[in-house]
Amino acid sequence: MENDTMGLDRLEVQAERREARAQLFREILERRALTCVFQPIVSFADRRIFGYEALIRGPKDSVFQSPVDLFDAAQDSGALVELSVICVNTVLKHFAALRLPGKLFLNISPGVVVAPGFDPVRGGHNLARLGLRPDQVIIELTEHHPTFNFKQVHDSLLVFRGMGFEVAIDDLGEGFSS
Repeated sequence: MENDTMGLDRLEVQAERREARAQLFREILERRALTCVFQPIVSFADRRIFGYEALIRGPKDSVFQSPVDLFDAAQDSGALVELSVICVNTVLKHFAALRLPGKLFLNISPGVVVAPGFDPVRGGHNLARLGLRPDQVIIELTEHHPTFNFKQVHDSLLVFRGMGFEVAIDDLGEGFSS
């Protein structure tokens, strides 16, 4: 009987931790509490910065500081598209504000590219509003759970390419950069 009680107590503690973690994740989304950093991409041929890869972090010293933990929480809670849209908007805003030269490499999951809430036309309008152009952005497909329909992804990417975006594959199947 005592072992059953200890087991139930442990399950309750685990459930409370999961709930607290889910609540913290929701708060991060609501507050848009994300940090964007830009990693330079250098051309070896002329030793110049060709562009910058955008990397997202959750709040410093939180369980979601790591992009892996942040995106896993989004996947678990069904908020992957919502988080991705927030990340894209955060990155674009900061890239434009910093007036960085060269291309912006933007990591996006193939599953997000085909999601109904991820609208290329709205994305194009956001770019223009920030003074950016599609030809400045390279969409890098990255996924740590490659479970997507290649035909749908291809068709979606044709729309983006038709708008002037470039497309690249970044560590497909390898996960998120840290």
